[in-house]
Amino acid sequence: MIDTLEINGLRYRIEFPPADPAKPWCLFLHGFFGTSADFYHITPHITDLVNPLLIDLPGHGETDTPDDPARSDTNKLVKDLAEIIETVTGQPVFLVGYSMGGRLALHFATQRPEMLKALILESTGPGLSDEIQRSERREIDQQRAEAIRSDLNRFIEEWNKMPLFKADTNQRIIKETEHHLQMIQKQQDPEGPAKSLQGFGAGVMPPVSKSDLKKINVPVLLLAGEKDEKYVSVQQKMAEGLKNVEVKIIPGAAHRVHIDAADSYVAELRTFLENRISGKSDRL
Repeated sequence: MIDTLEINGLRYRIEFPPADPAKPWCLFLHGFFGTSADFYHITPHITDLVNPLLIDLPGHGETDTPDDPARSDTNKLVKDLAEIIETVTGQPVFLVGYSMGGRLALHFATQRPEMLKALILESTGPGLSDEIQRSERREIDQQRAEAIRSDLNRFIEEWNKMPLFKADTNQRIIKETEHHLQMIQKQQDPEGPAKSLQGFGAGVMPPVSKSDLKKINVPVLLLAGEKDEKYVSVQQKMAEGLKNVEVKIIPGAAHRVHIDAADSYVAELRTFLENRISGKSDRL
């Protein structure tokens, strides 16, 4: 089912298969320049366990792009997610977030823990706490926003060549996936991703503090690709501040674990969900 919800003046595109009232829900949040379609190859493998719920974040896919980037303030997006969850599911959910979507998921977990069953974060960190780094990142994101508006196709080519995305897995599958990704990216309205960087880019979104991490009482699964050394380190350090966490490093994968090593991603996700749903492991 594909539908739109007007949430606090913003139209969100949402998508989910026929829901089974006996199953819990699992909400997926994509990364920058992505859409709900990023997870189309994942969700069919978990529908026996959960009702997957996919959304396009503001400025991406078919969800509205706010005129004012400040509408994508982190607290406003957390409020939007809470209303979406309440409207669609009426119950706590499993929340999966990748990269940018993972940062938003992490903030949601600190502010609305009662609405979560568990948290799954892929290639995600708590954000930049150093103000100099935050200022530098805002400048970089402003330059990226201008590059997107100037020449979308060129930006996409350069973006996908970043070392962050260089995996060491099945090259045929990676090439097919990269083609699929670029098709999704090229369908975007350039103004959407550009404004999203200005509204909730890494230099704008506030960091999650160590004290905030301690507020997260639900089970947490952290996934990182072996080739993405930066986020392997970031997530291992973040895990030290979480009460109930498991870290999984996926061989051969880079930043896009759900694409670089989809089979391993699904296996880890299924095991985590099964253990939470069955009650076999209340603590990891």
